[in-house]
Amino acid sequence: MKGDLAATDKGKYCGMAVLSICEALMLAINDQSNKT
Repeated sequence: MKGDLAATDKGKYCGMAVLSICEALMLAINDQSNKT
């Protein structure tokens, strides 16, 4: 049970990290298109 809990926790953090990376990328792309 403990292992399963850790796995889902890791997945949750991984998902949040991916989401924030995607958000940062979108912001960077928006910045670039605004500059041109």
